Amino acid sequence: SIPGFLRRLAAISEMGVPLFQAINSISNINLGVLSTEVKLMYKDIVWSRSLFEALTKFERRVNTIAISRIVTLITKASESTANIKDTLRVAASDSDLSEKLIKQKFTVLLSYLIVVYISFFVFMLVLYVFAKMFLPQLPSQAGPSGMLGISTQKEAYSLLFMHASVIQGFFSGIIAGQMVGESPFDGLKHSMFMMTTAYIFFVVFV
Repeated sequence: SIPGFLRRLAAISEMGVPLFQAINSISNINLGVLSTEVKLMYKDIVWSRSLFEALTKFERRVNTIAISRIVTLITKASESTANIKDTLRVAASDSDLSEKLIKQKFTVLLSYLIVVYISFFVFMLVLYVFAKMFLPQLPSQAGPSGMLGISTQKEAYSLLFMHASVIQGFFSGIIAGQMVGESPFDGLKHSMFMMTTAYIFFVVFV
């Protein structure tokens, strides 16, 4: 809603309307989730008689980087000139561009996240095939050369495969969090999901 709000603010300011009156006019327009905040902003202007203080409170309530940048831009422009329509246009364009970049980033990172999940499930599928199809085909006793003694530890190897899947799920989730979020800690939810899935899968199906 921010780009639309700024464009309307710029359009009204072009008619010579002071900024606080422009905010009052826009407060009567449906801006979606932003409507309540604009109404509160105008009430703060009425009560405090200070546009800058109202903008600061608005910034604190919303508490996003984009809003902080826009409020700072408007505040600095208002200190130097009363005609800030060009500044509002620039702020609206900047907000539009930021929104587009966020959507593009989300699309790209979502594809990476899908690749991580596919790799994890393929890893589990390979271990499942080994546990259910390969190990049972081995003779129960080792041959004369002792080469097939692995078949005597089928349960141990199935347990090993489960542990490997759980460990793989933990680190795959961490990597997913690092790519999609801003730190590995953002991947803990992915790690918990993958680890739980791996454990349940091997307990139920293997």
